[in-house]
Amino acid sequence: MRVPSDEIPQADNLIDVVRTVVAISQGARTDQDIGQAIGKVARQGRYYRKAAEIIGLITNRTNNATLTHAGQSFVQSDPTVNNPALL
Repeated sequence: MRVPSDEIPQADNLIDVVRTVVAISQGARTDQDIGQAIGKVARQGRYYRKAAEIIGLITNRTNNATLTHAGQSFVQSDPTVNNPALL
C-alpha cells in the first residue's frame, strides 16, 4: 500500500509543530505568518502547518489556518510535547 506524499509531513521537529499550533491560537493564519512566528520561512511554515493539520489540531482552508476543537483544548491545557493529547 502506498501512502500519498501529501499525507507525509515534511516537518521534522515536534516542538515546532507545537509552536505552530500556539502561533495559530495567537492569530497566525498563513504560511508566512506561521513561518515568521516560529522563526522559519513561509515554505517551512507550510510544512509545520500541514503536520499540525495531519494530527488534527488545526484545519486549513486556502492558506487560512484555524484551530480545531482538539487544538483549542490542547492550547488551553498544556501546549507542550508532553501533553497526553499529543502523545
